[in-house]
Amino acid sequence: MNILIQIIGVAMVVAGIVIMLRPALLFDVLRSYQDTFAIYCLAVLGRLVLGGALVVAAPASLYPVVLSVLGWAVIAVALFFVFVGRARFAKLLAGVLSWPDSWCRASGVFAVLLGGFLVYAVAYGV
Repeated sequence: MNILIQIIGVAMVVAGIVIMLRPALLFDVLRSYQDTFAIYCLAVLGRLVLGGALVVAAPASLYPVVLSVLGWAVIAVALFFVFVGRARFAKLLAGVLSWPDSWCRASGVFAVLLGGFLVYAVAYGV
């Protein structure tokens, strides 16, 4: 599980850097798929996998409580997306994709920090 979390963490760092440098690059791709069933499934299943991996890997990490809480929160968000349905998820995604560039860049900074934290927390765990 640690390797999976590290891969996801590195992907978050790379995506965050892309968002900080050229937010339109990633957001345009998301806009083109925002109404598809595939992006909805990816959002739900990706969160379930990440959340489960965080919960399982938490005891052997540097910050077990933080990773466990984060994992359960990610799973809760995945379940929230299931209950609100695809149409409302698409509206939520459309709202996020309409953010001004400054907010997009701020989310990129957050993605870099969170991805780096995940890599650090599981790479140097007990």
